[in-house]
Amino acid sequence: MSTILPSDVTDDGGGMTSSALSHRDRLVQFYTEHNPSKIPSIESLLKKYEGDEEALIQKVHLKYDVRDVVSHEAVDDLFENERYSYLTMSFGSTYPAELESAWIYHLHQLSHAQAKIHRVSTARVVRWRLTKAKLRAQLATLPHKTLQSKRDLVQRAIWFPHEKGYIWRASVGGMFVGLKDFWVERLELSFSLTCTTSHVVVIFHGAFCGQFDGVKVKGDKGTRIPNAKWTQVDVDMHFRGHWILNYQQQNHGWTLDRSNSTPVAFTAMAMQYRGHYRR
Repeated sequence: MSTILPSDVTDDGGGMTSSALSHRDRLVQFYTEHNPSKIPSIESLLKKYEGDEEALIQKVHLKYDVRDVVSHEAVDDLFENERYSYLTMSFGSTYPAELESAWIYHLHQLSHAQAKIHRVSTARVVRWRLTKAKLRAQLATLPHKTLQSKRDLVQRAIWFPHEKGYIWRASVGGMFVGLKDFWVERLELSFSLTCTTSHVVVIFHGAFCGQFDGVKVKGDKGTRIPNAKWTQVDVDMHFRGHWILNYQQQNHGWTLDRSNSTPVAFTAMAMQYRGHYRR
């Protein structure tokens, strides 16, 4: 497609013609190629846009979807002179050659960034595999019926690694729990404490309302605890407890009177799960 070109037309005396004649020549050249039927209307258009002929030429280019690469103001539907271009990251008209080079440049930058992310991710996976192998070897050396707290510590590190985003992990009675994030909406706690030289009684009750993200539950061998994983768990519960501690003279320490104590009892609980559940 052609564009309306400025003409270097001279009169009989060798001087330049008026700007109106220059604009007329450009319009004639344009309409000759794109719509010859409009040539008779050129004079009326020039009179209508007298003093603003460049705007007329731009309007004609837009109407026929032809890019004007000659005028000082190169305007079309997608790119404008002096408009910021996100493809070239610079000011000014965006020509096809510039578009192609800018596109190739940004594809190269994107490919470089993706390759860097892949290298970092691969290195993280390799480090975690080495750590996991060391933990499994350490777990195999521990006796099965002794050092249970040490075994639980290693199991938690294997099942809920910090490398995978777990910020909290715990275990009780063969059940292991890991969390990636949590939000506390409400926490209430009231307690009373009675102390003597050989006797301590703690009575407490409270309520908790919160949200846990990235919840994972694992059951140890020999238990009936199912393996589960949830994206989100909303919890609203009320609890109470009654602890009795007795001082043992022979051991010089305090022990919990399990027969007369209630460590933690949940009087009410509501839980809502979101995400997938896997046994």
